[in-house]
Amino acid sequence: MKKNLSLITLLCLIPGICAGLWAKPLVYAVSFIGTIYINLLKFLIGPVVFTSIVPTVYASTQRKDNTLLRAVLTYIVMFLASFFLMSVLVKLLNPSGGFVFPATEWDGSTQSLSLQEIIINLFPANPVTIFAETKLFAIILLAYMSGISAAQIKNGKKLISGIVILRDLFFRILEYVMYLTPAAVFSLIGKTVAEYGTIILGVGLK
Repeated sequence: MKKNLSLITLLCLIPGICAGLWAKPLVYAVSFIGTIYINLLKFLIGPVVFTSIVPTVYASTQRKDNTLLRAVLTYIVMFLASFFLMSVLVKLLNPSGGFVFPATEWDGSTQSLSLQEIIINLFPANPVTIFAETKLFAIILLAYMSGISAAQIKNGKKLISGIVILRDLFFRILEYVMYLTPAAVFSLIGKTVAEYGTIILGVGLK
């Protein structure tokens, strides 16, 4: 099943498109599957990232080598490289070309933030908030601080052992969630085509 999951997911695209065009009641009836799938991924991403980074940082601290520094630099370089690459691809491919978003009314107002406020918002006061709102930068920062600090406390090794168990648990849950991918793809692509029509299939091609 694991080996064929990607193929099954890909094959679900065509039935999803067809259902979005000619079986809209069915698509709307199963649209909750896609919503549940996305919610589960959002739920897992924070714990998975945190429990994966903490043991790595702790092990690097114990070895007293440059692995931690290299990991941080690699993360920064990969982030900048991916941002640059995606910016270039979006500019060249123009994926939203030819698509008109439905008009909506908004009575709100925009507020400009200073650089100081942006930096402050990267360090929330409530640790629960960063997981509830999936603030990845704050989660990664907390993970690095936890890994480094665990190496300085008496029962740090036991703490890391517990975190490793949680990591394995979350990865197993994530593995089960992945089995929903074909159904979620059918649900999401079907609902998208049902709402926006065939124009969504030609977006960016004009």
